[in-house]
Amino acid sequence: MDTKRIFVLGNGFDLAHYLPTAYVHFMDAMMVVESCEEEKELGFDDLFQKYISGECSDRDKDFFTKTKELYKTDDWRLSTDTVNDLQAKLKDNGWFQHFK
Repeated sequence: MDTKRIFVLGNGFDLAHYLPTAYVHFMDAMMVVESCEEEKELGFDDLFQKYISGECSDRDKDFFTKTKELYKTDDWRLSTDTVNDLQAKLKDNGWFQHFK
């Protein structure tokens, strides 16, 4: 049988604590990684720029404002090597390519 299924389960505890762990957050961050053309580190603000700059709903902007208040997001970085590794993996990841 050649059927692909994916189940996403959660209780909302992470989101209630302003952690950007929704599937859409993952997809948005990985699309930034995929489109990064130069060799550079990516920080939290880079990955979630559309939310931080307000190119989203007020609810999403408020969520990320609270995330930045509660956590040391300025200290968080993906190294150039990690970005390159993720880019290679995303290229061949069928689920990512399908949902993108």
